[in-house]
Amino acid sequence: MITLITGVPGSGKTYLAVKTLSEKFYIQKNGKWFLRDPDLTVFTNINDLKLPSKNLSDILKDIPFDRFFTKDYQDIVHQKYPKILYVLDECQQFIPPRYNNNDVVLYFDTHRHYSDQIYLITQDEKKICRQISTLVELEYRAVRSTFSIFGEFKYNIKASGEIYQRSVARKSKAIFDLYRSFDGDGQQVKKSRLFMYIIILSLFSVCSAFYMFYRLSHKYEKSETTLKTMNHPTKTQTRNQPKEEKEDFELVTIENKAMTESRGLIAFQCPVSGEWFFDPYKFPYTIINRGKHFYAVVTAEYQRTHSPDYQSDSTESTVSFLPTFTTSKSIN
Repeated sequence: MITLITGVPGSGKTYLAVKTLSEKFYIQKNGKWFLRDPDLTVFTNINDLKLPSKNLSDILKDIPFDRFFTKDYQDIVHQKYPKILYVLDECQQFIPPRYNNNDVVLYFDTHRHYSDQIYLITQDEKKICRQISTLVELEYRAVRSTFSIFGEFKYNIKASGEIYQRSVARKSKAIFDLYRSFDGDGQQVKKSRLFMYIIILSLFSVCSAFYMFYRLSHKYEKSETTLKTMNHPTKTQTRNQPKEEKEDFELVTIENKAMTESRGLIAFQCPVSGEWFFDPYKFPYTIINRGKHFYAVVTAEYQRTHSPDYQSDSTESTVSFLPTFTTSKSIN
């Protein structure tokens, strides 16, 4: 059976051949590789193949391709090696489109008589002798995938010129370690890994930025809601929520307990403790003025328990939010 593996440089042609060899024809035991079939002999010109095989490149230095692959010479070879697997990398160098050695073509045409298996590796079937390419039963067309995130080789499998299946081969360092390719297969796995790292880093950066934006936005919305609640306290209550007891506040006049300083400012005397306060902001109660009159906003309960002799000018209706002191004013 003749299998053709085609594809542009770096698309994984030699990788697929070595992967197929290691999985289909070899077995690894205790770190060493052995042929599954002891009677099988592999001849290949793949550079620095670590699998047990005959170096076809060295053989062709002594015996020309045009003689070694003739039917007559193959009869001699098979006397010593009854079952042979040929893997011919960059085969267009040996059988170009205008190749016309009929004795070699005859061997390829009758290879089944020897039970031989042949793998031909080239960039395109049009680059090899048509008399031999028409004998191909199965073609693996490597599809170069530049933007493969996970690092993989893709192949279209053809029979009789038609695609009937597609396959994917994950890039494995263990396979790359079995050979040395001048086709750029080894560089592709490095590029794919680098591309994958860039994609992962980019996704992480985007997710981190989105998370920070969400946290800041959520924090801002929460702060804005809190400010709105403080400035505009709710006045509605649900039916099931018990009503809060509101405390009564009274306005106690303190203008008769105030004195004017030389600077035009006034000091206030606490109507309960009798202590003088020159800083109105330290006064224990909220000070308000209505016209020319100053009042201290004091709880009625506190007055009853601390100063039973106090006199109240007016009673403020129940409130839940008190005004703060704004300015001090001299009494004319």
